[in-house]
Amino acid sequence: MTTKEDQPTPPDSPADEPYQPPASAERHTPARHSLALAVAALAIALTAPFWEDGALSTLGIHTPLGRAAQQNTLAVMRQDGRTEDMSRRLAAATAQLAKQQAELTAAMQRSDARPH
Repeated sequence: MTTKEDQPTPPDSPADEPYQPPASAERHTPARHSLALAVAALAIALTAPFWEDGALSTLGIHTPLGRAAQQNTLAVMRQDGRTEDMSRRLAAATAQLAKQQAELTAAMQRSDARPH
């Protein structure tokens, strides 16, 4: 008779083995991650002046430079309004001057035409 000890043990099934991830060809080291992070930070820092105001204003955050630009835009718009108003006044004054010159010329012609 055979006992349990005499019987061969079956091989372990794959479910009983702990998970071993496949070995990658290239291992990422902390130094390599640090270098990549440093390069990304440098790229962001160098390009930020070109997109920062637009991105922040989209989020509703106004920077001092953005506020200054907005105030300058409002000042230019006010100046444009004043310039248009002055142009209208100048056109009205020019028309009035032309009318008065025509009236003066007509009055002088009438006075010259009267017998003395």
